[in-house]
Amino acid sequence: MYKKTFEVLAKWIASEYNVKIVFDEQDGAGHAELNTNTIHLPHNIANSNALSALALLMHEAAHLAHSKILPMKDLVKDQEDHMILNAIEDIRIDYLNFNKLPNIRTFYEQLVKDHIDLTKSQAPKEITALCGAILNAEGFSPKATPEVSKIMNDATLINALYEGRWNIGNKA
Repeated sequence: MYKKTFEVLAKWIASEYNVKIVFDEQDGAGHAELNTNTIHLPHNIANSNALSALALLMHEAAHLAHSKILPMKDLVKDQEDHMILNAIEDIRIDYLNFNKLPNIRTFYEQLVKDHIDLTKSQAPKEITALCGAILNAEGFSPKATPEVSKIMNDATLINALYEGRWNIGNKA
């Protein structure tokens, strides 16, 4: 992807979601600041990572634009609740993104293909499985161990994520 194309798409995302994008990170995936609506990205994004970077940018921008409506203090009582609600919210905002920009799903597919391998996760299997369940609920097939696959493909978990997404999307 050409740098100019990346810049045009990044500017469009910033405008659509009313966020500021700053290319000031040395490396890594970057991060978002809720209080300033700013997304920090690496200053040197390789051409081979451009689609993945746009997917991540759009994901974080959607969080800044849509996730502030959630009354977190009223909805979560502990870290586990927070992680589950965040998983549901990830699915909700990603579907909003899929409907907003044609081909964004392709960018997400590239991100999953290039950067997500659940077989290498150092996190507890339940957290790794929740990450995998998010991706499954969005139609992706991440690499995972058989043990993690069993948890992340559990119909009860998938149904809870879908139901949570529907509830937040239709009642928020």
